Amino acid sequence: MSRTFWRTAVLVLIGVVALPAIAGEGRTPIYQYPTVISAPGKYIVTRNIDGMGGPAPVIDVQASPVDIDLNGFTLINWGGGAPIINSFGGVPLTIRNGTLMGGAGGIYVSTGADDIPMHKVIIEDVNVMNTQGFGIHLYLISDFALRRNNVAFSGNVAIMIDGAVGLNYPIMGTIE
Repeated sequence: MSRTFWRTAVLVLIGVVALPAIAGEGRTPIYQYPTVISAPGKYIVTRNIDGMGGPAPVIDVQASPVDIDLNGFTLINWGGGAPIINSFGGVPLTIRNGTLMGGAGGIYVSTGADDIPMHKVIIEDVNVMNTQGFGIHLYLISDFALRRNNVAFSGNVAIMIDGAVGLNYPIMGTIE
């Protein structure tokens, strides 16, 4: 068989086999509900995402380090029973540039353990609106930066930063 045949066959095979999509700058696209991030890396939202009141977070972070660019889009989950973005043990974590609406809360970041503080959470240029509970909740985060965020109409707490009772870990952060 000719080289042309094999070249064409290889190109067709590459087009048929599902390869992970990579957005610009090596970022993995996020475009559906729910999305579970189970590998470290940079991620970018590529469209508005509506959780339709589902029970899971729109984005559930289970790896670290993770950088999420909301890319100006809106994540919605009216009546949903979970935060819009949940991170239970995935730090360092950066979230930036978008809008979160609805859900039990906007962004929840926690270690999942009362004796291990997590380090370096950066949340910037995020609007959190109309949540049932909190806007942003950081639990056992020992180093954080919250910059140019807006929390409006959260159910009971706009921004909560707390740790386990009796632990002597310093909590240091910046809110701008």
